[in-house]
Amino acid sequence: MNNEAKKNEYLEKYSDSKDSIDESEREALRIPVDKIINSETKKERKEKARSYIIIGVILFLSVIVLMILTRRYVKKQKKPKKSSSKP
Repeated sequence: MNNEAKKNEYLEKYSDSKDSIDESEREALRIPVDKIINSETKKERKEKARSYIIIGVILFLSVIVLMILTRRYVKKQKKPKKSSSKP
């Protein structure tokens, strides 16, 4: 009887210790994985922001070039054309 009680006591201690060790190992593995995930997320955000900035600059420059070309075209249209025939 005493032997059976000791077995159960040690089995319970073993189970508690094993569960504690397993949880510690999982936590120890989770920390580096979380760091990697966070760094990758930050990289993706930076790349996305950089892409948006580049697209914005390209659109802005396109609008500026379009405005310049439009103004030149309008100025050319407003200039009176010299007629080649003289009376």
